[in-house]
Amino acid sequence: MQTLTVSHKGQVVIPSEIRERLGISPGSKVSVVAEGNRVMISLERRRVATDVMAGFGMLKAKTASKRKSLLDVDVAELMREASKKHARAEP
Repeated sequence: MQTLTVSHKGQVVIPSEIRERLGISPGSKVSVVAEGNRVMISLERRRVATDVMAGFGMLKAKTASKRKSLLDVDVAELMREASKKHARAEP
């Protein structure tokens, strides 16, 4: 446990090793709750809003004659192939 000093504005600095471990960066949101004589700070994870169209085109056949049902697609294999292509493209 570390002791922090409260500024005249009521601010405290979260130590860098804690910020790094929890992924806290400028703009991160935290919740503060008083419990007895303790102050509890919790990191709120960012949620990215998505919609159905965000996934459009992710799974596509190489030719129209090879169209497949989603039940016939091995998503894990497609992701592995994409990862390999991406790794080869990086210098």
